[in-house]
Amino acid sequence: MTAKISTDSKTSLDVKLLKYFLDKDQDPLLYLGEIARKIASADQYYAPFRQQKEASFDRFYQLLSQNQFLPAADILRNSDNLNMLNHMAIKLRRDEETLFSQFKQISHLLKQGIHLALDLSELQNLNGKEFTHYLSIIQNLPQDLDDPTWMRLYIDVNHSHIEEFLDFALSAPDYIHFAAGITDQFMQELKHKHAKQEQSLTHTVFKQLAKLVLKQKRVDFLFSDKINCLRIKQGLSADYLINPLNQLASEHELMASGILNLATINTDDETQLKEVLFTAIHFLDNCIELNHYPNDQSMWQSKKMRRICLGFLGLEPHAQSVVIKINELAIQCSQELSELRGGYQQIRYEEHNHSTRHSQLIGQCHQPLISQIAGSPSYLFKREMNLKDFYALYPRHSATQDVLTNIASFKHPTNNMPIETIMQLFLTCYNQGLLTFEI
Repeated sequence: MTAKISTDSKTSLDVKLLKYFLDKDQDPLLYLGEIARKIASADQYYAPFRQQKEASFDRFYQLLSQNQFLPAADILRNSDNLNMLNHMAIKLRRDEETLFSQFKQISHLLKQGIHLALDLSELQNLNGKEFTHYLSIIQNLPQDLDDPTWMRLYIDVNHSHIEEFLDFALSAPDYIHFAAGITDQFMQELKHKHAKQEQSLTHTVFKQLAKLVLKQKRVDFLFSDKINCLRIKQGLSADYLINPLNQLASEHELMASGILNLATINTDDETQLKEVLFTAIHFLDNCIELNHYPNDQSMWQSKKMRRICLGFLGLEPHAQSVVIKINELAIQCSQELSELRGGYQQIRYEEHNHSTRHSQLIGQCHQPLISQIAGSPSYLFKREMNLKDFYALYPRHSATQDVLTNIASFKHPTNNMPIETIMQLFLTCYNQGLLTFEI
C-alpha cells in the first residue's frame, strides 16, 4: 500500500524548519514526499530491496512527516540534483607544485557547492608574507561571487604563523570561517599565566582569538590534543582530519547526516526505536548511494567507509542507559543492513561478531551541536543565555562523560563580552572535558 501524503495542518512536522527550502506556495508535506520518493529510488541497486521501493517510500515519508527524522540541510535542499553530501576536509601540502594543484581542485569543489575544511598545518616556517599570500589566494579562488560557498581554515595555536592567520581572519569575508586547534600546553599556560596575571605569547594569541569572537567572526575552537586522543582510542589513522561537520574523517570523504527527534519517539519501546533507527540509517545509506560525487577519490572513499553522522534532538531528559541502547541498536541496524547489502568489518565495532555496513553511525562531533549522544555529547541552546545558565547546564551534561566522550558547543550573546568572560568560557569548556566549542 502506498503512503498517502496528508496536508493536514495538525501534523507534528515543524514547517519552520523547511521554510528555507520551499518555494513560496510549495506544500511542505508534498515536498517531503518528493524527497522520500527520490531517496527510496536507490533501492533499485540492491536485489533484496528492488521490489520494495514503495514500502521504503512509505517508511521514509512517515519518518519525515511525523517529525521523527530531519536529514541534513543539503539533503533537503539538493535531493533533486543529488549533490546531497557537501562537507569535505583537505590538508594543504607545502610543496608548491602540489599546493597550486590543490588550489585548482579547491576552486572546482567550491563551484560545486562543496563546503571545505582546509587544514593548513603543513604550511609551517614560511616567511610571513608568503603565508599571507597563500591565504589571499584561498580567499580569491574563483567561485560564485553572488552566492559564495563557505569554507573553514584550520591551524593549531602553536603553528609558526598563528598570528598572521588571526590577523587575516579579522578582515576576511564572512564566507570564510576559521578554526583554531587549542593544545593542552596552550590551556595550561593560559591557566597558569592567568592565575599569576602574567603576559606571554599565549596571552597575545588568546587576545587575538577573543577579538575574533567580539567581532562576531565564525570561529570554532577544537581541543586538538583531546581530539587526537579520541582518534587513537578509536583506532583511526593519523591522517584523519576534522571536516566541516566537526567529524573525524579521511581526506576527500563525504558523509550523510541527519537528526532524530527523540521527543517524537517512545524510547521505552525498543521495537519502535529500532525500527526508526533502521529506517533513518537505510535513508542515509541510500543518500550515500545516490549522491553525485565531485571526483573518483571522493566516491571511492565515501562509498567504502559509508560514514553516517546521526545526531539526536530531545535527549537531555533521557537516562544514560537510553544513550547506550541507541548506540547498540544502531550497530545492530547497520549489521542487518550489511547482511542485505554487503558489509565492511569496522574497527570501531570490533567487540561485535558481525560486520557492519558503516564505519560510523553516531555523530562524533556534530556541527552546531544539537544533542547529547553516544560518542558525542552535544547540545544546542536555542535561546539567548547568560553566563550563569552556561555554568548551570554543563556540569549536568558532563555527568555522562564516560559514555558521551566527544564534543559540545554553545551559542550566546558576545557583544561587549569582556575578555575575562571569554577566558572563563575557555577554561570551563576545557575542564569539562569537551572536545570543541563555538562562541
